[in-house]
Amino acid sequence: MVQPVRIQYDGRVYSCRVHDMILDLLISKSIEENFVTFFGGQNQKLVLQHKIRRLSLCYSQEHIAVPSTAIISHCRSLSIFGYAEQMPPLSKFRVLRVLDIENGEDMESSFIEHVRTLCQLKYLRLDVRSISAFPEQLGELQHLQTLDIRWTKIQKLPKSIVQLQNMTCLRVNNLELPEGIGNLHALQELREIKVKWDSLASSLLELGSLTKLRILGLRWCIIDTHGNKEIFVENLVSSLCKLGRLNLRSLCIKSDYGYSIPLKEMYGYSIDFLLDSWFPSPRLLQKFQMDAYYFFPRVPVWIASLDNLSYLDININPVEEEALEILGGLPALLLLCLSSESSAQKQRLVISSNMFICLKDFRFTCWSNGKGLIFEAGAMPSLEKLEVPLDAGKDLDFGIQHLSSLMHVTVKIICGGATVREVEASEEAIRGTVTLLPNHPTLEIRIWGDENMVEEDQGRAEEEIQTSTQLI
Repeated sequence: MVQPVRIQYDGRVYSCRVHDMILDLLISKSIEENFVTFFGGQNQKLVLQHKIRRLSLCYSQEHIAVPSTAIISHCRSLSIFGYAEQMPPLSKFRVLRVLDIENGEDMESSFIEHVRTLCQLKYLRLDVRSISAFPEQLGELQHLQTLDIRWTKIQKLPKSIVQLQNMTCLRVNNLELPEGIGNLHALQELREIKVKWDSLASSLLELGSLTKLRILGLRWCIIDTHGNKEIFVENLVSSLCKLGRLNLRSLCIKSDYGYSIPLKEMYGYSIDFLLDSWFPSPRLLQKFQMDAYYFFPRVPVWIASLDNLSYLDININPVEEEALEILGGLPALLLLCLSSESSAQKQRLVISSNMFICLKDFRFTCWSNGKGLIFEAGAMPSLEKLEVPLDAGKDLDFGIQHLSSLMHVTVKIICGGATVREVEASEEAIRGTVTLLPNHPTLEIRIWGDENMVEEDQGRAEEEIQTSTQLI
């Protein structure tokens, strides 16, 4: 009756659906019990009964309007999809506790102005591209627990937000920390905040006062040439050390990027201060993710002691055998995304049977693959998903036959310097190898650098030159 759609790396169901017949039954019973009321979409013809407690408005069609006879003053939950001028104003929903608005591209900011009157509101999510500002009176919503405005054009949080003593979850998109963020003592989730050279360095220090914080997302936009970088680094490290001793479970650090930013500046967003400074290590950390134009030169020292770490997305350049040995010893690791620009090994990187015992998902990226990886017998016994790069035309025997639990394989064929025939031969060889695996995993092949492939005659000439050089 309930079907999983997306399953997380740790086996938990992220989203699910029900069969269409079950959905029809649920809708029918919901209306019969006055659990929810629908307007618009496929449920436009549904008839109102009694007072409305939970209301869903879908403005995908024209001329949808809530009847004037509908009693909406007792509504506790309101979901709005789309936008129409005739939608009822928020001022009519005085006892609302849940407000969820999505894809109202034409919605005016004036519609949100009335949100300050919803004194019982606990949950507010806005997926509205046209909204660019919040009323300053947001701090009057003393019962608000969750605020999600990631998909708006809001550029600055109102100063009064630090008055929300019951706020547990704050999700924003690239906004700076407000002064006084340390007053939000109930906060458990905070993402994604932006730290740049004109931000308040003192606000970073206040993060350490959020003793209940479990999830933190940062966008680090301080380049190495900034004269006051040291104070930002010192304050952030101080807060991370405090949070790591308390309840921090997840840390995601991103860097600013975009087509308008020069490449040399992208690589200037260094977070090398995390290599040795996080002490004591965050013993409860379960997830560390970096989405940055920066590569650690080695595995940070604190990572090796994280017995609870199950999700690791990390950039290391160059990648060496020592890095794999450290990461392979993490006892709870289930998902590893390892990115590198090059391999320092003259021989293949070996993954042996005593490494990555629990790992289920391994994604490896390396632009200069070198000799690549090789999996020994018994390696990664629990691995279900694998993503690796392979050079076209080279030895494709990397021990994949030893990964007995595989369910899905993604191979990224690096085509630079290879001919079309070599790429096709590599694809055929990969498909033949994966077909022989015991679980018959699904296979996805991606092509990298096909614009750098060479003509057949050019490839043959280069091969002859290389052979002659070796003979000499």
